[in-house]
Amino acid sequence: MILARLALAAFLSCMATAMPCSAEEAGCGTVILPTGLGASAPAGINSLNPMLTTGLYAHEVIDLLYRPLVWIDEHGQPDPTRGLAESVTTQDDGESFLVTLHDWRWSDGVPVTAEDLVFTLDLVRTLGPRYVYFGTGGMPTLIASWRAVSPHQVALRMTRKVNPRWFVSAGLGNLFFPLPKHVFAGLDAVELRRRQNDPTLFSVSDGPFLLKSFAFGRHIVLDANPLYGGHKPEVRRLVVSFPTGNTALEQLRAGSLDMANIPFLLSDFAKRLPGFSVVTPSPHYTYGDGYFNFRSATAPYLADLSVRRAITRAIDQKEIIALVFHGRAAIDHGPVPSAMQDLQSDKARAGYPDLSFDPDAARALLLKDGWAPGADGIMAKDGKRLAITLQTAPESPNGVLMAQIIQRDLRRIGIDISLQLIGFNQLLAILAGNGHDWQMVLMNWSIPTYPDVHDFFSSDGTENYGHFRDPTMDALNRAVMFGSGDGPLHATQDYAAENAPHLYLPGGTPQVLVRPGIGGVSDFLGPNGMWSAELLTLSPPLACPTGGDHAPAG
Repeated sequence: MILARLALAAFLSCMATAMPCSAEEAGCGTVILPTGLGASAPAGINSLNPMLTTGLYAHEVIDLLYRPLVWIDEHGQPDPTRGLAESVTTQDDGESFLVTLHDWRWSDGVPVTAEDLVFTLDLVRTLGPRYVYFGTGGMPTLIASWRAVSPHQVALRMTRKVNPRWFVSAGLGNLFFPLPKHVFAGLDAVELRRRQNDPTLFSVSDGPFLLKSFAFGRHIVLDANPLYGGHKPEVRRLVVSFPTGNTALEQLRAGSLDMANIPFLLSDFAKRLPGFSVVTPSPHYTYGDGYFNFRSATAPYLADLSVRRAITRAIDQKEIIALVFHGRAAIDHGPVPSAMQDLQSDKARAGYPDLSFDPDAARALLLKDGWAPGADGIMAKDGKRLAITLQTAPESPNGVLMAQIIQRDLRRIGIDISLQLIGFNQLLAILAGNGHDWQMVLMNWSIPTYPDVHDFFSSDGTENYGHFRDPTMDALNRAVMFGSGDGPLHATQDYAAENAPHLYLPGGTPQVLVRPGIGGVSDFLGPNGMWSAELLTLSPPLACPTGGDHAPAG
């Protein structure tokens, strides 16, 4: 036990000074990971409050601290063994729902009850639009009332009949986390935001891990939750590190990380490193996304469908897949990622051939729309050059390379693209409306549950940053919400593909390099971006000896 304490002290010391830490220094049963594992380049985490952040990397940790009410698996179906709800049933085809909770305990021993769920629903309503998923899946805008009907059951009455699959998946699943009432009660919106990275607020959880410490800008330390009601983790301590740039692979080689993404550009080199295994995760539910600003005063032509379709047809996605992702991606022309085949329409599975790469067809669209090439080859109309500023984040080398390919492809049909690198958090601020007249923003999106596009494209969508307004799209989104089956979803994704409110692009899934002694990595890295570290297995040299207390301590 004393040796474990000394080892941990050395480990935390070297983490604090950004010095390499070896597995021996970290102690047995400890696994050290970078953020973004299985998804993209690492970045820091600024918030652990599931009410206030949409960040993928934050949710990688949040998913380990709290259980979503309903766990939606990789096939888009509820998994009652992984979520807080044992079942969600409707006896009237979506007019009301009964949520039955597992017999579960918070990490401090207090039972999880219906009062916790009622409290969280009340909190969401109190926060209103300050709740980052306000309106997503009808939460809470389509719920007329809720009440506890037993210690483990909550009845929901809807304002109108809703599509049960849509509501359970998008409203109650994966993004909605009941919080402990006895910890969060009495905190107003200002206090919640002020304490969104305060580790004391998140010290009580119901997930497989507990928050041990949060060194802002450096790392987060999690310990196994001994009271967790689900699959017991073999990992005793999980450290989530925030490497800078593309240093994760080097830190893995130096011994201060146990896994790292293999950068696409280094895939062949990394596979030759001795002593490590290469894990190929399931394709991630992600796509590259180019936001168009339909209200741009400096580029009003982005509201022109002919221009957007020309942009779509001028980009060689096969070349992007080859050069950026080294084959580990698929062509994408719509809002349902190609990896989510169970939810794709027939047209989506066929690849939307009328949107395929064809520069001649793209140029013809512009000419037919009244654009004509100037002396420099750039199209012009009514005295305006067809020039667009494309902003992307420098933290993602893949995104920068993709932007450069887009720049060259569009130049060939007479569209002048200027690239501008903006930090990721600043990009989000620009999209959210900080006064900048932006034109196009390139980033990646992950789909954690049901691929509903209401937030992106409905006139009142909370993430409709580009201000797209289309009554047909609004009607299609309402059909998804209030209809039944997957037919409305198919119609919506086809309309989105044909009308190009966004520029859809491939989104790759990196392979992962893993230190010996760690198994279960494919189960740990879900295609919807959710981490399940309780499914990791350990063997020597990382596993603790059997018998005795060998858990890290601090």
